[in-house]
Amino acid sequence: MDPLASGLQFCTSVSVGGTFDVDIVIQNVVDLAAFQFVAWSLNPGLLEVVGRDVNLFLASAPGASIVDLSDPLPDSDDYHHVVAANMGPATGASGSGTLARLTLSAVKAGVEWVVLFDVVLADSSGKEMEVDTPSSGWIYVGEPCPQ
Repeated sequence: MDPLASGLQFCTSVSVGGTFDVDIVIQNVVDLAAFQFVAWSLNPGLLEVVGRDVNLFLASAPGASIVDLSDPLPDSDDYHHVVAANMGPATGASGSGTLARLTLSAVKAGVEWVVLFDVVLADSSGKEMEVDTPSSGWIYVGEPCPQ
């Protein structure tokens, strides 16, 4: 969650009023052409989704044409649906990378647990792909992450 730190992190700290990015990453996938997930927050009203980029990993396939069918922005409820598909003639993307980037704004102080659910991946033939259990992360607004 911290773009200045290396590797995957599962906790970030931000000041009230601050904005920050959360990258949803995928690893070791073959022929990914579409995805959907719901980012769910435990503490509604603490964070607001103010930006989103799904034109990252899917767009790495040659000839890709990405369509974003996600919830409108800004989104301040506790469920943010993210849906994207490659409508181009290319096969899906393969490898590892950033599936989606959510830009969040910290509205008030508190602790937020964000988890992904209803994750669906599909290949270029429309066949659903197996999904490992997605990870979750903690966001501390107005206080540091615990050690």
